[in-house]
Amino acid sequence: MISVERAMQVTAPRARMPVTTSFALAPAAAPAPMAGVQRVAAAAPLMAAGPSARDVAARRRANALLAGLSAMQRGLLGGRVDPAELARLPDLLEGEDGDDPALAEALQAIALRARIESERRRG
Repeated sequence: MISVERAMQVTAPRARMPVTTSFALAPAAAPAPMAGVQRVAAAAPLMAAGPSARDVAARRRANALLAGLSAMQRGLLGGRVDPAELARLPDLLEGEDGDDPALAEALQAIALRARIESERRRG
């Protein structure tokens, strides 16, 4: 236990009287030493398996969509958007989302942005 004590001077209407205040902090409970090891051991089979084929395909699709969006951005900044890049984006909108929920969510957001940009340039 950690303990701190100090004396303070408090001014009363007619007299000065010292007042002692103190507080104590209890140390945090240490986790059981095996708890972390058990968590790692439980996750080891998942880590050893690596990404699924669906996740690999989803990452490949996400990278292609991001590359297409980047090319479109460079074209807009340069004053000329390549029509081939615009034509390629809609082909990438449908495809594998992957098994990993975080990857699927990110890929859906990227695909939505690509769909919006593609429609804006066509329309």
